[in-house]
Amino acid sequence: MIVHTKDMLGVAVETRSGQILGKVSDFQLDSLTGHLVMLEVRPIGLVAGLIKESLLIPWNAIVEMTLEKVVVMDGAVKDTKTVPASVGPVVSPTLMKE
Repeated sequence: MIVHTKDMLGVAVETRSGQILGKVSDFQLDSLTGHLVMLEVRPIGLVAGLIKESLLIPWNAIVEMTLEKVVVMDGAVKDTKTVPASVGPVVSPTLMKE
């Protein structure tokens, strides 16, 4: 499935256990490979009260990505203050469900 980034903006993001994290607000791509490196999430609900900045979800923490929702591993959220400059290798896109 090919998806345009504009179609993913605003899609709900939750953990495997069902905790609502927020909505997709942006993407970070590796300029050399063109692969998705990080998914930026604007927090909503309870998470928004705890974290004021965007949440950064590394590619290898994404379990499922559809036009309806993005599901990530529990404990995968990193706030913008803790993400290192180099996020390491990009995991194979076979993790994405169609």
